[in-house]
Amino acid sequence: MATQKTKQYIPVFVGSTYVDLRDYRAEVQKVLIKFETIVKGMEFFGSTPNTPLDECIKKIRESEIYIGIFAHRYGSIDETSGKSFTHLEYEEAQKLKLPSLNIYY
Repeated sequence: MATQKTKQYIPVFVGSTYVDLRDYRAEVQKVLIKFETIVKGMEFFGSTPNTPLDECIKKIRESEIYIGIFAHRYGSIDETSGKSFTHLEYEEAQKLKLPSLNIYY
């Protein structure tokens, strides 16, 4: 008797500045959905008591892969560190040693 294999949905965090890279994010997310991953990114946060940065870091920590999309904008700056949210997301993913794909435009 064959046993049924349970699918494992891998959580993937997609990070970038938003306004300038919205179309690129959408294309990456389409591919990830075809691969039946769980896509995590700012578009999916919804209402939360966390700050936007805290929610980003939380979602990265829940992910197994990080995809960063980078172009000309640096993004919103965190006043405490002086770095952009996208920069801090990238650093967190690297600190966690997540397998990463970084795309530069």
